[in-house]
Amino acid sequence: MSSRQVTTGLTAVVALFLTAAASAQTGSDASDATSVPSIAERYRLVEDFQEATVVNAIGEEIGSVSNLIVDGNEITHVIISIGGFVGLGGSDVVVPFDLLSFDGDQATIETIASSDQIETLVPFDPVDFGLSE
Repeated sequence: MSSRQVTTGLTAVVALFLTAAASAQTGSDASDATSVPSIAERYRLVEDFQEATVVNAIGEEIGSVSNLIVDGNEITHVIISIGGFVGLGGSDVVVPFDLLSFDGDQATIETIASSDQIETLVPFDPVDFGLSE
């Protein structure tokens, strides 16, 4: 099995787990009005994402964004640092970018899972993405 297949499989498992948890907690409402974002809402700098505090759907802090993974022209995944103190002793996990919404310096992951639950799902391994650190 190739690393690309492993990554795709892991992403699917995480997405399924996280979206199921979010739907169970918040419910889905297809009647939400969709508005066209302004230019300021459409364009962001990478630095706007890095170090953003990540919280779950019920406001519990999960960790912080440490990096982004880009495939071609698209941000596909977010690396979240969980736990630790002053950058030591923590771990990094990877989640699909589209499971996060950003508002200022905070990112909300659409799940009610705790940081301990997320940490056990998909630890970040650069090899899974053909990267090296």
